[in-house]
Amino acid sequence: MFYNLFDPTPLTQLHIIIAGTSFILVYLSLAIMLKQPTRFLRVVPAHHAVYFAGFVLVAVIALIAFVSIESKPLRFGLLSAAFLTLLIGLYDEQYSLSPRAQLIWQIMIATIVVLWGWRISYISQPSANGIIYLDQFTLGPLVWPASFLTIAWLLLIMNAINWLDGIDGLAAAVGVIALSTLSLLTLLPSVQDSRTLTLSLLGAGAVLGFLVWNFPPARVFLGTSGSWFLGLYIGLVAIMNGGKIVTTLLVLAIPVVDLFFVIIQRLFTGRHPWLGDKTSHLHYRLVRVGLCPRTVVIVAIIISLLLGVGALTLQTRQKIIAFIASVVMLSLISVELIWHARRS
Repeated sequence: MFYNLFDPTPLTQLHIIIAGTSFILVYLSLAIMLKQPTRFLRVVPAHHAVYFAGFVLVAVIALIAFVSIESKPLRFGLLSAAFLTLLIGLYDEQYSLSPRAQLIWQIMIATIVVLWGWRISYISQPSANGIIYLDQFTLGPLVWPASFLTIAWLLLIMNAINWLDGIDGLAAAVGVIALSTLSLLTLLPSVQDSRTLTLSLLGAGAVLGFLVWNFPPARVFLGTSGSWFLGLYIGLVAIMNGGKIVTTLLVLAIPVVDLFFVIIQRLFTGRHPWLGDKTSHLHYRLVRVGLCPRTVVIVAIIISLLLGVGALTLQTRQKIIAFIASVVMLSLISVELIWHARRS
């Protein structure tokens, strides 16, 4: 059976308490905000919705992670990045930063955590079942090529989740599955990683508490702060105690493939690759062919769950093959939707 794959030795009562506490704090904070109209409330058809609610998610995860992470540099790096993400995200919601300015701030956020010690020190070599170490040399305060790869990795996941946040509940649902998969991964006999288990369960509990109110029709929205930080946090959990990059990429195949596909499409049509729209993304195209937002989210959940099972049961080389197959499948679906839109 599937559960026989795991060894629950690293799982303690404290892990359950952390996951439950993060869920309750996020859920209750948002419930209170919905009952107490503030300047964060705007009237939308048939219900009130809390905008900028992602700051609750950021605050709960960052504060609990701060007291949970043993390494002082790592916890201060995460807290510093969370604070900057809140400031820039709230500013963007109010005054709308340009795509270039957003990218610059994202680079700064990713660089902060790298300077505090978060980095991908090594990656697996699937062809030889070995390890490639990335801490080759130091240039100023950064270690290369580990620092460069880590910044690129965090930018990829931040933007993938941010761009996925175009339909109620979509980014949060995929985020819960990604963090839950990473938590189960730590229970495999070959991994047994208590520190990553703590952070992944913390994140999964908090995002699930948010998803209850964010599932369509949403009562709360991630906003820039929430979507940026959710992507950043998933990226950081994935590199805690060694790289789990391929596993995370496989679970996040939908947003990652959509990001690259949209960029390529915009470049071919002469548009700025970072200039947002409500037509290019896969989820928007699915809505235009007749699927309701709730159905799109459910389909994404099912696909992400299947990919999560693959991430837990396959070897590294097989995961890469599965990811490539996912790229091909999702690209074909996107191309078909584009031709359908042109024929209509």
